[in-house]
Amino acid sequence: MQFEHVDSQEPDVRPGLSMAFADNDPLTLIALRAMMRAVLPEIPVIWSTRDGNEAVANSLAHATRPTLLLVDMDMDGLPGDRVCRSIRERTSDVILLCMTAHSLDRYRTIAKESGAQALLDKADTATMTNVIRAWIHGEMPIRDTFDAPQKAYDRLSKALTRTTLLSATERQVMDLCAEGKTSKAIAEILGKSEPTVKTHIRHAIAKLGASSKLDASIMWMQQRRQS
Repeated sequence: MQFEHVDSQEPDVRPGLSMAFADNDPLTLIALRAMMRAVLPEIPVIWSTRDGNEAVANSLAHATRPTLLLVDMDMDGLPGDRVCRSIRERTSDVILLCMTAHSLDRYRTIAKESGAQALLDKADTATMTNVIRAWIHGEMPIRDTFDAPQKAYDRLSKALTRTTLLSATERQVMDLCAEGKTSKAIAEILGKSEPTVKTHIRHAIAKLGASSKLDASIMWMQQRRQS
């Protein structure tokens, strides 16, 4: 990632502003820190991580919550859209900007639905820095019909109520799925048949709005940590 200094007259900086980065490429994290030191030296980068789960945990904890999080869509483990959704479901206090080295069309809708405020091209560092600067100074430059943080939070926070739709048995099953147990192992633990357990899993996936057993397990585990 190459970057250029963009000269501008900076407005007064509000106290307590900060940034954080999440990207599975360590060289990108180094480049982002260098870029921000050059264009926004007055805004501290309080942390960076290659781990999506750590990005979520840091963003939800008041002591480590940044004003703005720049997150790569194509991360290993917990992908960028899941990072954004997990944060936005629980708070409107973090500005979420997604970035990608791929075509913006590939991720635009996914980024919107996950509660992000923009999707940025990693190669277009001039636009990236201008958008970050605008958001960090409170200008809220909504791009491509993305939602503002509060509107996205209002929409996605309602999704958390889906966990209350699970029956007691479905909750037991999802607790065990989150521990990495197989359907066969869960059946033995709960004294049920394996087909019955798989039925409970299918119902839980549908109720949680997940795309797979793994996706449902991640969503369930994150919600249990917050409850």
